[in-house]
This record gives sequence, C-alpha cells and structure tokens, in this order.
Amino acid sequence: MLIFWITTALTIIANIVITREIVRNEHQRLQLEETLQRLSRAAVSSYQEGGKAGLAQWYRQTYRNEGYRVVLLDDQRRPLAKRRHGDRNHERHPPGFKFPLLQDEICIAA
Repeated sequence: MLIFWITTALTIIANIVITREIVRNEHQRLQLEETLQRLSRAAVSSYQEGGKAGLAQWYRQTYRNEGYRVVLLDDQRRPLAKRRHGDRNHERHPPGFKFPLLQDEICIAA
C-alpha cells in the first residue's frame, strides 16, 4: 500500500513539474512571437519613412537597445539596407532559403 502512495505522489509531482515547464515554454514562445511582430512592423515602418538610411539607422538602434541584429529582406530575399555591425554577405537567394542565423540575429521578409 505504501508503494502505491509513493508512486502516486511521484506521479503528481512529475506532472506538476512537466506542466510548469510546458507553460513556461509556451509563455516564452508567445513573447518571442510578439517581439518578432513588433520588430517586423517597426522595420517596415522605418524603411517606408526613411528609406535605406532610415532602416540602417533602425538596425543600429535595435541592436544597441535590444541586442538583436535584424535584416529586412525584399521579395527577392535581398536585404533592403546594409547593416554596419558584422555585416555578412547576403546575396540573392532562392525562395525558401534559410539564412544561418547568429544567436541574436533575425531575418524578416517584408
């Protein structure tokens, strides 16, 4: 009988820990999704209002304030403006090409 209660208690504890981890991961995913949407809107807005120079300035400000290296891509998968911090050579790539991202780098297709 004691083994039953120990097994039941361990099962309950394991379920609590697993559920807590799932909730934490989902919360992080939602935060990342919100951040990506916010950055996407801001990048497009910066480009529309200031052109390439405005977008390049936004890149620098975003990297300085948030620590993200961001690239806004056109429909041909080419960057709309160059980044000054650690620019990599982004030539034209076929649709569906996934850029190898640095840990803090985000590519946004407009």
